[in-house]
Amino acid sequence: MEKAKPESIFVIVCDQLAYRAVGACGQKHVKTPNMDRILNGGTCFRQSYTPYPLCMPARACYWTGQLPHKTGVISNGIQGEAQAIPSDMPTLGSLAQEQGYRPFHFGKTHDAGSLKGFEVIPVEEDEVIGSKARPTHYDSRRDAATLRQCLGFLEQPPSEPILMAIDLFNPHDICSWVGAFKEDSPLDHEGIDLPPLPFNFGMENILTLPKSVQYISCAHRRQSQTQGWTDEKYRAYLDAYLHYVEVVDAQIGMILDAIEKHFDLEDILIAFMADHGDMMGAHGLVTKHTSFYEEASHVPFALWGMGWTGGQDVDLPTSTSDLMPTLVEAMGGEVPEGLYGESLFKHRDGRKVRNSAMSHWYSEWGTTIEPGRMLVCDGMKYTYYVEDGGEELYDLEKDPGEMHNAASDPAYASSLEAMRLRFRREVERTGDDIFSLKAEVSRRPGHPPGQHKGPSVPELMGRC
Repeated sequence: MEKAKPESIFVIVCDQLAYRAVGACGQKHVKTPNMDRILNGGTCFRQSYTPYPLCMPARACYWTGQLPHKTGVISNGIQGEAQAIPSDMPTLGSLAQEQGYRPFHFGKTHDAGSLKGFEVIPVEEDEVIGSKARPTHYDSRRDAATLRQCLGFLEQPPSEPILMAIDLFNPHDICSWVGAFKEDSPLDHEGIDLPPLPFNFGMENILTLPKSVQYISCAHRRQSQTQGWTDEKYRAYLDAYLHYVEVVDAQIGMILDAIEKHFDLEDILIAFMADHGDMMGAHGLVTKHTSFYEEASHVPFALWGMGWTGGQDVDLPTSTSDLMPTLVEAMGGEVPEGLYGESLFKHRDGRKVRNSAMSHWYSEWGTTIEPGRMLVCDGMKYTYYVEDGGEELYDLEKDPGEMHNAASDPAYASSLEAMRLRFRREVERTGDDIFSLKAEVSRRPGHPPGQHKGPSVPELMGRC
């Protein structure tokens, strides 16, 4: 039986939104009624992972349905050199046009050419007033303008079917918050009840971890700026992050109200997701870089409308790379061959599914290069890093905080071998080049693992 095509499709994306930051996903110290409205009202993919915990590579993946080694977008720019997807690579925007939809894009681009086919509305900034404890920066100003543009557009939407992508910048403003309160900069949080430290704030012996994870503070400017942070400052960080989550949630609510005003929810499809997450202070880490911990790689993802309703949640691993093929199938189009992403209709129709999720890391700016991979399947997470062949293994059911690296635990020897085999098969199946890549960490300061004194490598090289 042929599926009914949505009259229009809406894709709402948040930047740097962790699964664990949303009320409907278990966060007790935040109010997100509008995200919850989508996640509870639609079908939530409870184990959805980003293909790369960094802005531009992740976006190139979900607009094309590919992994980074296929898009060629493996950082936010190697030493300032622009990256772009292959010119002949199919994109969601171009395929939507073929199916009679008119694609529009509002908000953050950072797409390396993967928005091909969309009518991209130029990004603007509106003035926003923050507070001393929760200051606003360019992300909040751009979101205010994006909201204004979206609401104006929805007041008089085109008569033909549309694909409207709304790429919101927040809670990415937390990155600028770290810079504003770096090192021993004083806090001003009088009258604010700070949330507790995350349950997995600590870390077991750091020497059990791959070197690329041990030395995140060298490669990542934001992590190096946490030198000397107290527990209170980490709590203030989490408070600010959840504040930015609530701000963008309110904006999503206004967008949903405008959509419902002009469209019948029974005839449209809404997708909600994030490009990647944020460490939220887990393991003493901030923002995102190199690691594949749940806070950075596990993101909310839901479909709402056209038969995707509450009570049908999917608990198998999925990828945000699945967005493109899913929406192409919803439009009635033919899903291109050779994608990593799979149509999520397979879960609903009982077809064979991938049942795993892969994520990549290469570099943020090319100042240090720490190639790594993550594979999640069967309740386990396996990571591999080129630098020292370092591995991690986490039993996500028994150890959801990823506090115990079981890669060296004799009790998990058989699980480790099984995950290694599954990983190698996925590398071969996807044509991944991970085993031919090289690490470049020669600029890393010579100090013990963990926090260091002084600027990070990107700062030393004048990249930031």
